Amino acid sequence: MKKGALFVVATPIGNLDDISKRAIDTLKNVYAIFAERPDWSRKLLNHLDIHKPLFQYSEGTKNRVSSKIIKLLEQNRDIALISDAGTPLISDPGVQLIRSVRENGFDVIAIPGPSALTAAVSVAGIAAPFVFLGFLPRKRGEIIAVLENIEECAAQAVFYEAPGRIMETLNIIDENFPDARIYLCKELTKINESYYEGRVGEVIEMLENPEKGEYTCIIEMRKKSDNQNLKQTALKLGEEGLSRKDIAKCMKVIYGVRKKRVFEWIS
Repeated sequence: MKKGALFVVATPIGNLDDISKRAIDTLKNVYAIFAERPDWSRKLLNHLDIHKPLFQYSEGTKNRVSSKIIKLLEQNRDIALISDAGTPLISDPGVQLIRSVRENGFDVIAIPGPSALTAAVSVAGIAAPFVFLGFLPRKRGEIIAVLENIEECAAQAVFYEAPGRIMETLNIIDENFPDARIYLCKELTKINESYYEGRVGEVIEMLENPEKGEYTCIIEMRKKSDNQNLKQTALKLGEEGLSRKDIAKCMKVIYGVRKKRVFEWIS
């Protein structure tokens, strides 16, 4: 006897043409679709001429809705889970649901497709291994603590950031990890898609209209000792008689360190 299955379906992160035929067929054939924001997802489904029962599965509803999904699966109904955009569970709710579905003996089937994570890594020119951080914490101290762990092993890391927080986050990185290199992807697959690359201070100066767009950021951290070496270099230039202004100019041109940071070192 056929059992219901949960299909985890990737949807476009911007360009609607990125959805696969298999994803479309799956969404057409399931009994119901659960989405993080149904009103948002309905636009995509209407575009695809798909009209299925649509329910919310979010961080706030997950406990109640998980039991509803299990009951539908017990009735041999196939169910699809989608997120606002991209691949579900990549910084979206759903881990608890997947575990519950499997624990109850039902299959979870991936319908792969778009993801801002893999799209950004594919064009950034980095190789594995790298660490995926999802969205960084909200508090300054917690952001610094997370990045200190990355710095400790001189790793590459990928994180997402919202437009209202991107400048604050980049400034925190610049103040504490000035030699970090950044590859910033803005509005991936959309009309205003753009890329920024350089040391964090350079990227801050390049970034236009930061309050608009979604961001995927790849950061390459140097070891803490390397940052200390930069400070020592600035101090030695001062001992050679260069002015603060000239030292700041040299450090920016050669190492990408912002003037404000250099002035703090040699004040």
